[in-house]
Amino acid sequence: MPAHPGTLWLLLALVPYALLSASFLARLRAWVSGGADAGLAGRTGSRYLARRAAGALAGALAWALAVMAASGFSAGSRHVSRRADDSGIAVVLDVSNSMLSAESGTSRLDRSLDFIRALRAASPEARWSLVAFKGVPVTLCPATRDGEAFDEALSWAGPGLTDSPGSDYGAAMELAARGAGPGTELLLVVLGDGNDTGGQARLQAARAAGNGATLAFIGAGGTEPSPVVDASGSPVLDAKGRPLSLPLAEEAMDGWARAAGGSYRRLDDPRTFSALASLARETASAPGRWRSILVPVDATPLLAALSLCALGAAVVLSRPPVRRVAGRRP
Repeated sequence: MPAHPGTLWLLLALVPYALLSASFLARLRAWVSGGADAGLAGRTGSRYLARRAAGALAGALAWALAVMAASGFSAGSRHVSRRADDSGIAVVLDVSNSMLSAESGTSRLDRSLDFIRALRAASPEARWSLVAFKGVPVTLCPATRDGEAFDEALSWAGPGLTDSPGSDYGAAMELAARGAGPGTELLLVVLGDGNDTGGQARLQAARAAGNGATLAFIGAGGTEPSPVVDASGSPVLDAKGRPLSLPLAEEAMDGWARAAGGSYRRLDDPRTFSALASLARETASAPGRWRSILVPVDATPLLAALSLCALGAAVVLSRPPVRRVAGRRP
């Protein structure tokens, strides 16, 4: 995880510090070169100026390192092994208006719901959860082995779920993955036509995979544009007032799957159900197995230590010179 965006503004505070330090050193250089103090003339004054300049740089470095440490800066990621204590299958379902587009007499949403019911029936021993989304995601069913509760949640999945426009795939995946504990082997099944309006789908897919989830994307719809209607059956208009038609965004969903190291399949492919049913059974039997997950490496302790070292150096380098009085010996 990179540093927080607010870090930039705190680092910009170094600009006035740098200007003030440069102004001070310029005045000090003029004072020494003018012979204002015999104790700072010649080589002694030059060394003192060099030390003060180095001290100013060390102070700036100490500030920058402290800001980065306070912002939660991380130094990359590493893979660690973790034993799965539990497992779950999280279904992420697009219920936006475009999913009401009918092809061969059946809407994309109805075909997706039938697929989910059949998939759960093939692996009833697993813990299932359901996140439906339109403009914003909603958890319709938390993780449960209660088949009736899950089926009841499916009955509420439709465009009337929220009034928010659009289809935010990234937010939906983030919400579904958040519901799984750190020791849970998670299968994230994302069904929809891929017409994302959130812009974070690839990022969230990769993030979920980095946390150990397996992702499977199922594309609902055809590659030819189909008219989009609302829950009442009225055509949905685009920004120019024309009837909106959208195809299955197959390239986008395949790209998300590649970013997550997962799989992409079309809902109308006869091989899709058997492949997903196999994944579901494998996930259900995961507890007790070891798995490798990607975790961020926290750089805060190292940055804090380096900041203290730089601050100590700044204090030492900025100390005033020792003046010796002629004719006196210790």
